[in-house]
Amino acid sequence: MNEKEKLNGNFVGYLIFDLEKVIAGEKEFRLSEIQKLEFTFSDFDGMKWTNLRSPEPKVSNGVNNRATVKFKNGTYSDFYFYQDYEDEFEMKMRDLLISFHLQDKISFLALIQYIGISDDYERIQEFKKELQIMKDSEKEN
Repeated sequence: MNEKEKLNGNFVGYLIFDLEKVIAGEKEFRLSEIQKLEFTFSDFDGMKWTNLRSPEPKVSNGVNNRATVKFKNGTYSDFYFYQDYEDEFEMKMRDLLISFHLQDKISFLALIQYIGISDDYERIQEFKKELQIMKDSEKEN
């Protein structure tokens, strides 16, 4: 029988990203205060994983995902979040991640990893063209 891992700690509030700010629980951070955003998001509810101490695979509760917000003043904050299913982050955050990249909050290499194309040369080249069109249209506006 697969045992679901125990939740250590509490998850309180929401982690919300939009074009101008990040809201984490009661705290709100303007994008202008943020130097860099980093994400790890490979965990999801129901994901099976093994460890050396147990012969049976464990079932994840989906909360081992992290957003790191690095501020211009040199400080940073980590926020953990839940994923209901595999690739949920990529699917729901794609447009915002592109926007964050265009605002220099996410590097290009991180962006292609986050949106799931880092191992596909052709898709990367096509995506570069799409990004250039977005950058050019921003300059015109």
